[in-house]
Amino acid sequence: IIYVVLNSIFECWVENRCKDKGSLAFIVIHMSFDPETIVNELLNIPSYAVAGILFAIAYEHKGPACSMTAHIVYNSASLI
Repeated sequence: IIYVVLNSIFECWVENRCKDKGSLAFIVIHMSFDPETIVNELLNIPSYAVAGILFAIAYEHKGPACSMTAHIVYNSASLI
């Protein structure tokens, strides 16, 4: 699964479909590199990547307000 997600991210960048490499930035920003939780964080990479790609697409097509709103809804749903 991780290979498929990372491969799709790479293809996205090569074909210049993701405007600002936002998905990689999203992964790095949201990961914790604490040795005690690194396994959990590595398992979360696919969900971070998918969310980052979707937010980048929302940003490209509808602007920053859409992407920020989607991020707020995503974070709110994860708390429930």
